[in-house]
Amino acid sequence: MTTAPGAPITGVARPVFTPSGDVILSGETARLLGRALLAANNELARRGGRLAAPVRSLAVAIGSVPGTTEYADEGPDDTVVHEQIDVFTAAEILGCSPRNVRALAQRGRLPATKLAGRWVFHRDDVLEWCGHRV
Repeated sequence: MTTAPGAPITGVARPVFTPSGDVILSGETARLLGRALLAANNELARRGGRLAAPVRSLAVAIGSVPGTTEYADEGPDDTVVHEQIDVFTAAEILGCSPRNVRALAQRGRLPATKLAGRWVFHRDDVLEWCGHRV
């Protein structure tokens, strides 16, 4: 087994690569990776997506590294519902016209999804965008 070439990874032990191509991580490094994957999944879930099932399973598995007494975070509840609003409500929040809101969505400046030919927004995204705009 050899240690990976390059600059050391700060704050964690360097991974070890085996001749077969496997990677061995320290317990702390594995826990950090598991937390990062779960955080990414939580952010995707907030926007209506999620990581692939094998990646989520990996995050949960490496979060419960032997030698620890804490349980791995199970990730977001699949039944979480985020309030979705239409163009008119988004326009009211932003203080602009529905036409302007549609234009922002079409240009990708305001996160939105087109559902049955109509733009739909997460209320949190509109409020966050409104806060950054000020």
